[in-house]
Amino acid sequence: MSKQTINIGASPNDGTGTPLRTSFDYCNQNFTELYTATGPSGNNIVVPGNATITGDLTVRTNKLFVNATGVGIGNNGPLSVLTVSSQVGARLSVRTTNAIFGTVSGGSGFDSLDDAGSTLVPFGCRGSTITLGSSAGIGFQIDASGNATWQNVGGVAGTAMTLNSTGLGIGVASPSTLLYVQKSQSADTTLVVSNENAGTAATARLDLRSNVSNYLTLQSYGQNYVGNVCGIAAAKLNTILDNALTANSSGLLIGTVSTNPLYFVTANAVKMTLDTSGNLLVGTTSALGSGSTFQNLGTARNVLTLKSDAFGSYTMGVWNASTTNDGLFQYFATETSLNVRGGISYNRAGGLVAYNTTSDYRAKDIIGPVSNSGSLIDSLKVYVGKMKGATIERPMLIAHEAQEVAPYAVTGLKDEVDADGKDKYQQMDVSSFVPLLIAEIQSLRARVQTLEAR
Repeated sequence: MSKQTINIGASPNDGTGTPLRTSFDYCNQNFTELYTATGPSGNNIVVPGNATITGDLTVRTNKLFVNATGVGIGNNGPLSVLTVSSQVGARLSVRTTNAIFGTVSGGSGFDSLDDAGSTLVPFGCRGSTITLGSSAGIGFQIDASGNATWQNVGGVAGTAMTLNSTGLGIGVASPSTLLYVQKSQSADTTLVVSNENAGTAATARLDLRSNVSNYLTLQSYGQNYVGNVCGIAAAKLNTILDNALTANSSGLLIGTVSTNPLYFVTANAVKMTLDTSGNLLVGTTSALGSGSTFQNLGTARNVLTLKSDAFGSYTMGVWNASTTNDGLFQYFATETSLNVRGGISYNRAGGLVAYNTTSDYRAKDIIGPVSNSGSLIDSLKVYVGKMKGATIERPMLIAHEAQEVAPYAVTGLKDEVDADGKDKYQQMDVSSFVPLLIAEIQSLRARVQTLEAR
C-alpha cells in the first residue's frame, strides 16, 4: 500500500481539503502499515526499498555496531573494517554439516566447536578433508583423520611438512619419529639451527648435512667464530642408526646396533675405525689380526706415544693374566707380510722375563763358526763414563766406534739430526755381542785346556 497523504486545504473551512473522516482513515492505514512492519513487540523493521542511515547504527548493544571505522560484531565498536569478538566460545563460527570452525576465543588462530556448539576442540575436521590452496595441492591440507600437511612449497614437488600422531616430518610425508627432518637435495643443508651474532653472518650452532664434508657439525659460539668444534663426515656414516649415541645408567654408549663399523674421519678420509670385531684401527681400515691395529701415517712419526709425569706410576702396563705355560707380552715385526723379529715373554719354568730375538734355524743361513772373535773384541774400545744427567760412572761403549766393528749392533748414523735440527742419538743392542763373547770364551777355554795338558 502506498503512503496515504492528508490534504489540509488552502485555508480553514474553505472546502478544499480532505474531509475529516477520510483524514482519520488515512492515519489508520499508515499506522497499520507501520505496525505490521515493526511487529507486535516493535523489534522488527522492514524497509521495502533502499535505506540510508546517516551516523552510527547500533543494534542490540555488544552485538552489532556500524560506524565510520567498520562493522563490529559482538563488541562496542569495530577496530578494523570487520571486528568479531566474543566473551565465550568461538569468536567466528562457520557451521558445516560435521563441525563448527571458529577463531580461538583467547587469541588468534582457529579452534573448532563440537556439533552442539559448546565444546572447544583443536582446529580440525571430522569426516572430511580441508584444503587451503590451489587444486594442484600447493598449500595447507587437513585430512579426515586430522593429519596436517603443507605441500609443494616454492614449486618443488612433494610434501614439505607433515604433522600427524607420530610426530612432525619436515621434507617427509610420513615421519617415523617425534621429529623427522630429511632433505632430498644431496648437497643442501638438512637442518641448521643458527645464531645471529653481532659482526658475523648466521653462525650455525647445529648443522646436519648430507653428502658433504661434515655430517654433524657443532660450531663455536660468539663473535670470534673459528672453525668446527666437532665434525663427523657423511662419507662413512651411510645411515643414521638406532642407539648411535645413548646415555643410560651404564654410562654414555657410542655405537650402532647394525653391522657397520664406526668410522672417524678428517679431510674426507678415514683416520680411525672401530670394526664390528672390536678392533680399534688407527691409520688403516683393516686389522692385521684380532685386537687393535696402529699404522704409521708417514715418515719420522711416532705411531703411539705414552707419557707419564709421575715417577711412582708405570707409563705402560702389559699384563698377560694366564696362569699356565709361558705368557706372551709383545712381539716385534717388519715387512708388509708381518715377519716377526722378536718379542717379550715370560718364561714360567725359569721365572724370568725373556727379551727375545728370532733365532730359529729356519730363519738363518749358517756360514760357519766364528774364527776371529778375539780380534773383534780387541777392536772394541771400552770406556768408563756416565750418561748426561746420570749420577754414577760405568763401563760403556761409544755407538759410532762399535758400529765400525759390529754394524749389526748399532742403529742410526753418527751426528744425525732430524728435520728440525735436533740430534738423533745412535742406539746400540749390547746383547748382540753375547755370541761373540761366547765364541771368545770357548776359544780361551780350548787354549787353557791345551796348556793344562802339557
